[in-house]
Amino acid sequence: EFNDICKEHYCTCGSTWYHRAIALRSVQPIVFLSFKLRIDPNILTVLSSMFAVAGMMVLVWKPGTLLLKLLSLVCLQLCFVLDCADGVLARLQNKSSKFGGFLDIFLDRFNNFVVFGGFGLAWFVSSTPKPSLPSILVFVCSASAYILYTIASMQRAFIFTDLKGTMERYGKTPKEKLLKFPYHFVNMGFHFLLLSLAYIAGLIYPAVIFYGTLSTFLTIAMLIFLYLKDKEK
Repeated sequence: EFNDICKEHYCTCGSTWYHRAIALRSVQPIVFLSFKLRIDPNILTVLSSMFAVAGMMVLVWKPGTLLLKLLSLVCLQLCFVLDCADGVLARLQNKSSKFGGFLDIFLDRFNNFVVFGGFGLAWFVSSTPKPSLPSILVFVCSASAYILYTIASMQRAFIFTDLKGTMERYGKTPKEKLLKFPYHFVNMGFHFLLLSLAYIAGLIYPAVIFYGTLSTFLTIAMLIFLYLKDKEK
């Protein structure tokens, strides 16, 4: 009954298949327990970042240990699920606030820095021979492109308020599904999963380059779209 109430009144429908398949199912028991224990939503937000930090710390500690690689993967997924749960809990407790919204956005970007920094440091420490300076610069630029895209996409929702929730509504026709396909890769949970799997497979460097390229493309496409939308007005 609690799950039905959450799904009908407090949960968002999810913007990507990964969000719907993983996050929404995992969120409900966490929200239920937090609601029963009267945990503040902001605590879940902070815990989300703590799991991101913990996941990267164990990876950097022993970057070549498979068990710790898997533990890091689990920590990043818990980071994602808790980040999804805090908003649901806030709405359920009627505790939505501007501070909570700002904290959530700030720590989301903090998590991006931590994750790219952690994977980058683990990649550098575990590489033999050590990566060259050009390779390091490419890694940093690619990671920065992704983070800049996430910041720009958040600003879009504030400036063009009518676009808020577009990706949740988008993707019904074949054309919309095709245009939305790249967006699935930047969903935080799927993004963390792919980076974790890429690191386990020894492919973290090309994975980060992929995200840098994809983010650059999405940023340019978003700017063109917003410019044309603004011209229509």
